[in-house]
Formats: sequence, C-alpha cells, structure tokens
Amino acid sequence: MFKEKFENGVVQQNPNDEKKDNIYGIIQGALFCKGYSTGSTDITCNFYSGTGNAIKKLKADAGCSDTSSNVTLNVMKALLSMDQFKLVKGGNSLIQTVQRTINSKYEDYIGLAPCDGLYGRQMNTALIKVLQAIEGQTPEQANGNFGPTTTANLPIIPTDESLSAKTKEEAIFLGKYALVCNGYNISVGTATWENTLVNKIKEFQGDMFLEQTGNLDKNTWMALLLSKGNPDRSYNACDTAYTMSKEGRIEKLKEMGINIIGRYIVGDSKILQKVSDGYDIDEIEKIVKVNGFKFFPIYQVDGTPGTHHFTQQAAYTAARLARIRAKSFKIPENSIIYFAVDFDAVDTEILNIIIPYFKIIKENIGCYKVGVYGTRNVCTQVMNSKYAESCFVSDMSTGYSGNMGYKMPKDWNLDQFAEIGGIPAAGGNFAIDKVNYSGKQGLVTGLMSDKCIRGFIDDITISSSYIMGTEREYSGNRLKLYVSATKANGDIPDGTRVVVSIKAGPNVTNPLDAVLHTVTVNPNGELKSFDDEEIYGEMCSIDYARIENGGAYYLTYEILTPDHKPLKNGEINVHIEIETEYR
Repeated sequence: MFKEKFENGVVQQNPNDEKKDNIYGIIQGALFCKGYSTGSTDITCNFYSGTGNAIKKLKADAGCSDTSSNVTLNVMKALLSMDQFKLVKGGNSLIQTVQRTINSKYEDYIGLAPCDGLYGRQMNTALIKVLQAIEGQTPEQANGNFGPTTTANLPIIPTDESLSAKTKEEAIFLGKYALVCNGYNISVGTATWENTLVNKIKEFQGDMFLEQTGNLDKNTWMALLLSKGNPDRSYNACDTAYTMSKEGRIEKLKEMGINIIGRYIVGDSKILQKVSDGYDIDEIEKIVKVNGFKFFPIYQVDGTPGTHHFTQQAAYTAARLARIRAKSFKIPENSIIYFAVDFDAVDTEILNIIIPYFKIIKENIGCYKVGVYGTRNVCTQVMNSKYAESCFVSDMSTGYSGNMGYKMPKDWNLDQFAEIGGIPAAGGNFAIDKVNYSGKQGLVTGLMSDKCIRGFIDDITISSSYIMGTEREYSGNRLKLYVSATKANGDIPDGTRVVVSIKAGPNVTNPLDAVLHTVTVNPNGELKSFDDEEIYGEMCSIDYARIENGGAYYLTYEILTPDHKPLKNGEINVHIEIETEYR
C-alpha cells in the first residue's frame, strides 16, 4: 500500500509548495518522538528542509547507504517503531558499529535494525538473515530462522575452498560481528583471516565447551547465533523430570553414553522417588551407588516461573526445604543445589527480586552450597553477587533476552541446550534435556553413609484427638521439628490447636525425657518449630532437641479444642518437617 502510493518514498517538498499533508505530520511527529529536531516547535504538516535534514540525520544514525531525505518504506517502519538509532544507556559502541554496518550492507534483507548498541531479539534475527544472504538466499527466502537449509549451507571458514572470495570475506565479517555481539572484543574493520581472529574464535569455543578448532565451523556458527548452539552436538550429561526408578531408563542413558544426571529434590510431579513410593530402592541410590552416575540436585517447585515466586518468604522456605530434602536423599553436605529461575528475568527484576532471593538462600542454606539455574544474564549476575557458587545455564531458551548478547558465565558448570523425547524403555518412554558438564565444580559422586534418617517430610490428615506416629531411627545428635496445620474439612472450632510431640522410643538408652519437645500450632498454615515453645508451663527458646545417634523416635499428634472435647466431624491437615545434624 505504501509503495503503491509513494513509489519513490515520501519526497521532500519544493520550498514553493505550500501543500499540507497528514503524512508529513506523521513523519514530523515520529521524528519528535525519536528526539530529532525538524527546525520547528510545532507539527506543520509540511516536509521542508528542516524535516528533510532530520530524516538525513536519522538515516546517518541508522547507517543507511541512501543519504537522501526520501522517506522510504524501511525508514517509515523505523519511524513508527520503538527502535532507537542512537546509543542508549548500557549500549555498546562496537555493537552499534555492527548494527550500522549491516543496515548499510543488507537493508534489502533486514530493513533497518535498531542501532542502540544492544544485542536483542531483533538484531539476532538480523544476523541470521545476513548469514542467509551470504549463503545465497534471496531477501524473500531469508526469514531469520536458523533452520535446516541455513544449517546445510553454512560457510565453513577457512576449510571450504569452494567459497568465492566475496562469500568468504562477508562470512569473516559476520563471524566478527557475531563475536562482538556475544561479548568478545575484536576489530570489525577488516575481513582478514588472521591469528587474532583465530585465537578469539578459540576463546569462544573454549567458553562454550566446543572443540577449539579456531575455525568458523558448524558448531561455532550455531553457538554464535543461537544460545543453544547446535542441538545435535555431543553432550555428557542430562537433566530430566522423569524418574529413573522405572525399569530400563537408567540403562538406556548408559547406552547413550550419559553418566551424569540432574533430578529434582522438590516438586510433586518430578521429585526423586523413594522406597516408600513403592520401589525396591531409593532412586538416588540406584543412580549414584548402583549405576555409578554423577548427580546434581535441582530445586524447582512445580509451576513457579515468574517474579511472584521469588519473595523473601519463598527464599527462606526454599533454603529450609532444599536442606531437609537433600538430607532425606542422603546428598552429602557441601554439595551444590541448583535453584531454578525458570523465566526471562530482566535486569531490574534480577537486581530487585532475584539477587535478594539468593542472598537469603545463601545465608540460610546451612550445610549445602548454592547454585543458580537460569539465563546467562541471571547466572552471571547472581554469581557476581557471590550468592551462588556455581551455575546451570538454560541456553535451550534461545528467545530469552537474558541469553541474547550475553557471554557464557565465566565459571559455568552445566549448560542445558536441547530436549530429546520419546526415549524408549521397558518402564515407559521418557524425555531428557541435553546438558554439558564443564567440570569446573564438583558433582555428587557418593551419598551419606548414615544408615538412619537425616531429613524427613510428611503430610497427614487427622481427626482423632490423639494419634501416635510411626517409630523411625535418626542419625545425628540434634533434631529439629517444623509443623504447620490447616483445616481440611468439617467443623473446626476457633481456638483449636494441634500439638505435635517428639518422643523417645524403647531403644533409646538414655532419653532426657519421655517427651523431648512439642510444637503447638493453630490450623492457619503458619509454620512453627521448637523456638519459643511453652514447655511445662515455661517459655523456652530451644533450637534443637538432643537425640541419640541411631535412636528411634516417634511423633504424637493431639488435637486440643477450646472446650477440651474431641472433634465431632472435622479433619485437620498436618505438615511436618524433621532434620537432624551432628554437633
């Protein structure tokens, strides 16, 4: 439509032409919004030299090869977009040089990309279109998707002798542009294949755990232009939401050459399985002890992406639950637990929400270490804050702004880059995420030697006034109990309380008392522990209950109504968490 009406673009008026037109007013208004002066303080609906000079200035800032004042379709699109053509705060001048250069050379393919010095989704698409242009695709064919055709025609530099001198030159330029956009400092003024460029490519390949050939090969091109890189490249690890307790699954991973796996230590649908779930061996025992896999634990509550999850209270809960769950699975102390930030957090969210969240986890995780799972930007910033010691990068999310234009975090440990599903096994098909392990931080290679429980979490529903729980043996010499309760159904009188007591079993040789300690809660969901408990009529501040290592202890649950009568037809859900330690 635009081209039909303005075959040569919107052309500057002759000074003697007094005609006013709304299209001129639109152009002037758009220039004002982008910070370009037309020489007038008002929208005149004329297109004279003042407006013409502003268009020339915008074209110069955009790197256009056309220096006239004509408003072409691409210029009109740029005017009516939110794109900026001046360096913005946080922008990189070398990236801006790249942006202006590709606009000058490849406008037919990419239109006018922003020249703000930021590497984002639009510029990433533009670079892929440039690659497609170099490969010989027409502007209509170049769609900015790195698909099979683009992959099959990659210019391999310097080994492909069939390339023309021009194709080779443009490919070298593009390789430099992509290195700059990935955070590597290199001159983009020449297309000479030289040692400086080869060494920079090797540095990038090393950072990405690729073979350091020094060539612009398939894996390198894809890693430069897609955060996930080549999804078909080799890998030595995986993570999965599928249990390995089912028959044939872990054996299948061995056949695939994998001996490192990440699994979840929380989450109803994907948590590690235990004997109590109906299996003949705990899943983590099967993974680590029986099959000799290395293991890394992941903390991600089901369905929790988004800033609303990362509150201060959630951080305290995450630190406690992760610690107790890790103990329950006999994961050794000082192991790294990777806490997931599974959404595209931007800088303000990272600074104001994510980093404070990890600060609390770091300060409360106790005997374990903190790792972070997220985009390159999230991982880098949390690592730089010193609130995580290791990172697990979600490079598979290629469209995330937190991956585009960000170097791989310097000390990354795990890199997730592709998904593979439909893997057959006797226990049912399953899926994994492909992961590379850099070896920069250790993984879990063995389990605690304790024969008894170090951590335990359970939920029960009670209606009787008094219930005795199962007797269990605990390792350690100190035990802490956390309790919360909620109304399940029925008539629960206001003022009703639940008292949970930890008691010594018959095999305890020297119990301090038959009832060690109690926790009293209202059925309102508030979690409480031994701290500030009333014991025998006196308020005490007791952190842990003293226990015998290997001793058997059990819980009792008592419902106290205000009138001291049994519940008639109500039920209460009780949540308990237990952890022990040696001190």
